[in-house]
Amino acid sequence: QKINSQGIQPIQEKVRAITNAPAPTNVSEVRSYLGMINYYEKYLPNLSTILAPLHSLLEKGKSWEWSEKHQEAFRKSKELLKSSHLLVHYDPERNKEALAIVFGVKKFHQYVYGRHFTILTDHKPLERVLHPDKMTPPMAAARIQRWALILSAYDYAIQYKEGIQNANADALSRLPLPDTRGSTPVPEEKILLMELLETTPIRAEQVKNWTKRTPIFYTPSSWPSKCPDGEFQPYFQRRDKLSVQDDCILWGNRVVVPPQGRSQVVDELHETHPGICKMKSLARSDVWWPNMDNDFENKVRTCNNCQINRNNPPEAPLHPWEWPSRPLERIHIDYAGPFLGEMFLIMVDTYSKWLEVHPTNVATSRATIEKLRSTFAIHGFPKTIVSDNASNGLAERAVQTFKEGMKKMSNKESLETRVSRFLFKYRITPHSTTGIAPAEMLMSRKPRSCLDVLHPDVGQRVQDQQQKQNELHDQHAVDRQVRPGDLVCSRQYGKQQKWCPGVINIQTGPVSYTIQLEDDREVHRHQDQVIHRETPEENENDVTNPDINKQPVPDQQVVSEEKAVPAARYPQRDRQTPDYY
Repeated sequence: QKINSQGIQPIQEKVRAITNAPAPTNVSEVRSYLGMINYYEKYLPNLSTILAPLHSLLEKGKSWEWSEKHQEAFRKSKELLKSSHLLVHYDPERNKEALAIVFGVKKFHQYVYGRHFTILTDHKPLERVLHPDKMTPPMAAARIQRWALILSAYDYAIQYKEGIQNANADALSRLPLPDTRGSTPVPEEKILLMELLETTPIRAEQVKNWTKRTPIFYTPSSWPSKCPDGEFQPYFQRRDKLSVQDDCILWGNRVVVPPQGRSQVVDELHETHPGICKMKSLARSDVWWPNMDNDFENKVRTCNNCQINRNNPPEAPLHPWEWPSRPLERIHIDYAGPFLGEMFLIMVDTYSKWLEVHPTNVATSRATIEKLRSTFAIHGFPKTIVSDNASNGLAERAVQTFKEGMKKMSNKESLETRVSRFLFKYRITPHSTTGIAPAEMLMSRKPRSCLDVLHPDVGQRVQDQQQKQNELHDQHAVDRQVRPGDLVCSRQYGKQQKWCPGVINIQTGPVSYTIQLEDDREVHRHQDQVIHRETPEENENDVTNPDINKQPVPDQQVVSEEKAVPAARYPQRDRQTPDYY
C-alpha cells in the first residue's frame, strides 16, 4: 500500500502476481485465490457481487465445473486491482449538512425538546444515516455516530426535500455572516422570580425589628415575683431558660417568633403539606411561641389540599349480624364479575355458610329474580335477603373465596364442571367460623365423597359375616314350606307335651307363622318350631296313590347327592321338660 496526497491505494508491482495468475483448476485453488483478493477488499467496490460465481463453486456437494461466467468473474476481479479507485482522505465539507442539523436542534432546544418535530434536508444520504428508527451504520465515522447520539434525545422525523423547493434554507446557507459565534447560544431560564421574592424566608433582622415593636417582649432588668397577667404566663414559666441574643429572644436554641411573623413561619412549615406531627417535629428544633401546636393543627384542618388527600378515618366499631336460629333464615347475595367471561350470582346462608353459585350472562333484576326463584324452589323462602351494600361482608368474602378457588383450577374442564367441583369441596369442608361443614349444618348429614372410601365399611363387613353364617348354617338345613291351612305340630315349651297339633293361620314373615292350636290358643312360631302333621286319611291315600296331593314346594332347596354334606351325628338322649313354678 502507498499513501499520498490523494489517499491510499495498492502498489501495482506488488499485485502483479495476482493480476497475472492463471485460472483455478480445482476448489482448493479457488479458495486460495478468494483469500488473496479479499485482502484488498477495501479498495475494490462491489467485490462481493463480482465474486459471487466463484463463491458458488465452494458450495458443499457441488461438482467442479469451470464455465464462462466463472472466467468472467475471475477476469473482472483482476481488473479491479488495475483500476484507479483508491481510499481518499476525509473531506470535512461533506459533513456540513449533518453538522447544520445538529447546530439547528441545539439552537432551538428550548422549543423542540420534548415535542415531536420534522427535519427537512436537501442531502438525501442523511435521511438514512440520521433516521431515528434505523441503526447508525457501524462503519460510519465516529463524528456521525456522535451526532446521531445527540439527536437520539429528541423526538423527530427527518425527510428529504429537494434544494429547489428548500430555497429559504439554501439561500441562507450561501450567505453566511462575516462574524460567527464560537458556541451555540442558549437562552437563560428565569422562572417564578416574583413568587420567590414574595416567599423570601424570614431573616434575623426581621425578627429583631418585630421584637422591638412588640410590647410584651419589653422586659425590665429583673423578673417580677408573680406573673402579671395570663398572656405573660407562658414566658414567665420559661424565664430561667429565656435569653437575648442580638435583640432576638431565644428559648434554649429556639427563636421566639413575634406575632407578626408567626403566620409566615406556619406557611413555610406547611409548604409541602407534611401533616401535623411532622410540622411540630420540624418546628420544635428552631422556633417557639405560645400555643404553637394549636396554630399548626388549625392550619392543617383548614387546608383544602390536606382535607381532600387525607387518609381514611379509623374504622367504626364492629357490629356483627345476629346469628339466625335455623338454616336459610337470612341469605346474603352479591355478583362476582365479569369473571371468566361470565357474571356469577353468589348466595350465602348465614347459619350454615352454604354457598350457591349461578352463572348468568347479565346482572339484571330479571336474571337475579330467576336465579333466586330456582334456589327457593329447592330450599324454600328465607326471612331476609341482604343485597350488596357497605355491610355485606359475608357475600363479599364469598365472592373472594369463589374467585380464588376458580383461578387455581385447571382450564381443561368446562366452566360448569369447575363450578360444580368447587362447590362440592367447599360444602363438605368444615367452615372456619362454625367448625362444621356447610352441608352438615344444612342437611344434618355428611354427603358421601371420595374420602369415605378410605374408611372401613361396617355395613359390608356385617353383610359378609351374615353371608358366612348363612353358608355354614345352610349346609345341613332343609327349607320346609308350609302354607295357611296346613296341618302342623307346634313346639311347646314348659309343658310335658313337646308338640301340640294345630293349623297354620297366617304367615307373618318369610319363616314365621301364626298357629291356631286345638285348645283354641293362638301362638307365633318360627319355621324351625313347626313340623308337618299328617292324618290317617292322608297317609292311606299316599300309600294307595303316592302321586296324589303331591305338589311341588316353591323355592325348595335341591341338594344333589354328590354335593350333599353328611349331617352331623349327635348322641341320642332323653330330654325332659323342666318344671316351672
